[in-house]
Amino acid sequence: MLLRSSLECRGIHLRGMPRGDEDEGEISFVLKLYVHAHHAVLCFEWRDKNFYEQRLEVFDESKAQDEPPWKIERRKRLFAVVESLPQEFHKALQENEKADQGWERARRGWERARRKREKILHEYGIERLHAEVCLAKHPDCPWNGKTIFPEDFLSTTAS
Repeated sequence: MLLRSSLECRGIHLRGMPRGDEDEGEISFVLKLYVHAHHAVLCFEWRDKNFYEQRLEVFDESKAQDEPPWKIERRKRLFAVVESLPQEFHKALQENEKADQGWERARRGWERARRKREKILHEYGIERLHAEVCLAKHPDCPWNGKTIFPEDFLSTTAS
């Protein structure tokens, strides 16, 4: 799956809740896009200041109990933050964040902004983002359009 959405299993996966900034007494939104945060999803959108570090801990602690070391190494090597996105994406994100403040009241506006962001990313090209962020650094990336573990994918579809 190239992109993932919590609402329709399509598009961008939006997870997490806005975090309160305890020092300033206000809510701050930290939303970032990641490649290979999950073995079967190319692009993941997440709201959490510490998601990158938390995900690495999951790889080391939870995944390491069930997976061989080479899979953990691959997960950690390919997992990355998308540092630059089209300006239009950030504008759509700002619209999204405004709508989040009154979620029930602004659900229609949020959906419109989400669809706009998704369209922009599709037009920009998710595979292009992958090429810029991952393939440029890891030309041997095994992403096959479905997973970074194509060995498992082949063995489960063959049976």
